[in-house]
Amino acid sequence: MRNVKVRFAPSPTGVPHVGNIRTALFNYFFAKATGGKFILRIEDTDQARKVEGAVRAIEESLSWLGVKWDKKTVQSMNLKAYTEAANVLISIGAADRENGAVRFKVPKEGSTFWVDAVGEKKIEFNNSEIEDFIILKSDGYPTYHLANVVDDHAQSISHVIRGEDWIPSTPKHILMYKAFGWEDKIPVFAHVPNVLGADGKKLSKRRGAKSVIDLKNEGFLPDALLNYLMLLGWSPKNDREILSREEIEKEFKLENINSSPAIFDEIKLLLIN
Repeated sequence: MRNVKVRFAPSPTGVPHVGNIRTALFNYFFAKATGGKFILRIEDTDQARKVEGAVRAIEESLSWLGVKWDKKTVQSMNLKAYTEAANVLISIGAADRENGAVRFKVPKEGSTFWVDAVGEKKIEFNNSEIEDFIILKSDGYPTYHLANVVDDHAQSISHVIRGEDWIPSTPKHILMYKAFGWEDKIPVFAHVPNVLGADGKKLSKRRGAKSVIDLKNEGFLPDALLNYLMLLGWSPKNDREILSREEIEKEFKLENINSSPAIFDEIKLLLIN
């Protein structure tokens, strides 16, 4: 598995909770296990939701856990590339201007599918059920869909490892890759299970999910938290629970990611700690 390149692409809309950081760790250890590269990409194109200090919190959370990125990029520094990409799609008839914005035109024939690396399952959407969608807003900022595809292609991302919430966006991204003529560069998609709270509901900042910084301040050890977060949706050989960083690097494989949601259990974290 040569030339592996992955990215963790958080939006700076607040302090990331442990579920977000778990996904970052999956990306990081996949890169480490394959001799690949790990990019930290700040997706700050939604300027209205940007929170002061959020980027610093993201970097602090990763650094405290010992995660080092090979490169850091910031999407708001790349606006020209997104505008140029949108104009390419307009020029070939794959997008239209509408009230100052640009909308991608989804072909309504056929279907779009991929084989997800989590569970090796085929996921397919009928194109007729996918609505046309905005890719460049009237303020000149791209939406997630355009910026995501343009950056993944420009940065030669080989594997997109992200939460399963993004599954409905994936056919849109594949269709954009095809429209640009980048079919041979479509990355492998791996949609990892959500992390749930003790109440069985998805962890979220709105519902008081703890952050890495919260747990750091409570006195948890970084290696213990890293160990525990890696067990939320991934199973090593023999289902061992205490693992060194080196063991995780050696054993981590996408095919060993579970497809079922994981429960964040602070009692279990305390035991590992």
